[in-house]
Amino acid sequence: MAVKDCPECHGSGKVKSGEKECEVCKGWGYVPADFKIGDKLKGYRNLDYFGVEEEVDEIPCPECHGKGVVPVYDTCPTCGGTGRVLACDICGKVKEPWEPGMETSWVCPECERKYKVVYVLDKTCDYEDVEIGKVYKGVIERVERFGVFVKLNPHVTGLIKRKDLLGKKEYTPGEEVLVQVLDVRPEKKEIDLIESALRHYKEIVVRKELPVTDIGALTKEMAGKTVRIRGKITQIQVTGGPTVFTITDGTGITWAAAFEAPGVRAYPTIEVGDIVEVIGKVSFHAGEIQIEISDMSRLWGPDAAEVKKKIEEELNQRAQPEDVGFLVESEVLEKLKPKIMKAAFIIRKAIFEGRPIIVRHHADTDGYSAGLALEYAIVPLLEEISPDPQAKWKFFKRRPSRAPFYELEDVLKDIIFMIEDHERFGDPLPLLVIVDNGGTTEDIPAYKRIKAYGVPIVVIDHHDPRDFISEDKAAVDEYVDVHVNPHLVKRGYYELTAGMLATEIARFIYPPVEEKIKHLPAIAGTGDRSDAPEFQ
Repeated sequence: MAVKDCPECHGSGKVKSGEKECEVCKGWGYVPADFKIGDKLKGYRNLDYFGVEEEVDEIPCPECHGKGVVPVYDTCPTCGGTGRVLACDICGKVKEPWEPGMETSWVCPECERKYKVVYVLDKTCDYEDVEIGKVYKGVIERVERFGVFVKLNPHVTGLIKRKDLLGKKEYTPGEEVLVQVLDVRPEKKEIDLIESALRHYKEIVVRKELPVTDIGALTKEMAGKTVRIRGKITQIQVTGGPTVFTITDGTGITWAAAFEAPGVRAYPTIEVGDIVEVIGKVSFHAGEIQIEISDMSRLWGPDAAEVKKKIEEELNQRAQPEDVGFLVESEVLEKLKPKIMKAAFIIRKAIFEGRPIIVRHHADTDGYSAGLALEYAIVPLLEEISPDPQAKWKFFKRRPSRAPFYELEDVLKDIIFMIEDHERFGDPLPLLVIVDNGGTTEDIPAYKRIKAYGVPIVVIDHHDPRDFISEDKAAVDEYVDVHVNPHLVKRGYYELTAGMLATEIARFIYPPVEEKIKHLPAIAGTGDRSDAPEFQ
């Protein structure tokens, strides 16, 4: 590859031009010590025996390491401070500093005279990267009566007309062939080729240095443009046509489609949860942006760790709920605010990362009010974030429970459905939100079963947990991610119903929903005959 680290500065973009006095030690090379040797050498009692004094007046300067001077750097003249240069693919001769967007392949005039060069297009290249007059290596895609179609890479194809074939052999699909470019029409995606008889040549791979594009930055104006994205696979769907991968990088969610054969799984080694790099063209499906995959590879080691860290940071930032305050003044709500904020954060994060959400609520007035409040907040945000027009049906389920606790029958149904969706459609395991239920020790057996699958759990309840580990922690808290319950801040206070709590949480999840749900606490309080001051 012609783009490489600068040979003069070794990729740093700067070179040493001189030295100056160290500002930390003022050229002395030492600074006052603020410790005793005995404090640093634990276990050594007889320092005198080793000829070491316990009191130390000075130590080498940490800035200049005892030299008294520090280096002065200037911009590297070879690379112009970029750290990278464009060099000859054959001899390595440096041409000029390189920056993203510039050409990445170059052969110096001396090597052009000395060698015959054949270019191989990398998967990152497109029609506009093909140059007239150059010779390329391709693969025969299909043979027609009027000529032979040749693929220069998975998404760049040209035509050799019958009259421009050498005609010395039979042409079969999959066979390698050398071609010279007569004309390129990128806007029509057409290339006119002739077969080349070149022999004894040097191969040069042409790559395009594509910057990583955030999924959230993809727009409809980028249609037809080749992009490179990095993210996490959250869903894989095998359709009657292409295989569709759902990918998130924390800034957004998009589809990426790859076609192997009708109904055949493309990239079978890629699984849900893998960190991948995708190169492809921006296109549309069902009115939403989709990437047509040219190449997809799984990332490992430091690259994968860096992407994971970026995704987590982006998700945490976007999922952080806005502090919208409460509908009423309440000392109990103020004390519960950290837990309410955490519950809203977990739910918002599940939406942004493409995780399905199951809301389980008690089948009474309070439970339905609570479940509807959350639904009215979650669904619109889900529709804003997901590219799938069916997202509200695929990624959100609200299920009432007749029992006053999360019973084994309900958890068994939830496990069966979530495993089926995971196996059939590649859905991630869901977030479970238990409302007007779930805060007592009777719920623990069910939690143990569903927690075995790694399912996160949010509980919004107002019933007395009865068993407490500490002043503000119930026994059930050991099995859930967050438990919002007035009993945790005021023992015996069950008047603040689940419908009231869920309405407040819904406002933190999606603030615009307030006008639609602000009447639900009154319905919940009436149904549960609440005497709470907040209800008055």
